[in-house]
Amino acid sequence: MLFVTRGRVQLMMKDTKTDIQIYPTQDYIVKHEGKNFIIFIGADEGSGPRAWERVRKFDQNKGFGVVQKLINPLLNAAIGNLCIEITITDEVKGEGLDSFEIVAVKIPGTIEIS
Repeated sequence: MLFVTRGRVQLMMKDTKTDIQIYPTQDYIVKHEGKNFIIFIGADEGSGPRAWERVRKFDQNKGFGVVQKLINPLLNAAIGNLCIEITITDEVKGEGLDSFEIVAVKIPGTIEIS
């Protein structure tokens, strides 16, 4: 299943591993008992108008894995401090929260018309 959020990113690269830290926009963050959580909304095709009912939340300090081909676009977004739309999937090998991985980005995440 796919889930989306919007925000800025920071990359942490060490050896062959790249973790992405997401700093969500105000629309995609919830604070509870002093902790910030990132909210991801269900985005699968055909999910219809009730997609918002399928949400995932993660501690804001969680790092996400990323498919290799997205590292350069994410690096450019981080350098430019751009607000992007980030899509994750739970359809990767693994169990629990660590099984989520970034599989798509939309840069910029929003376009404002003035």
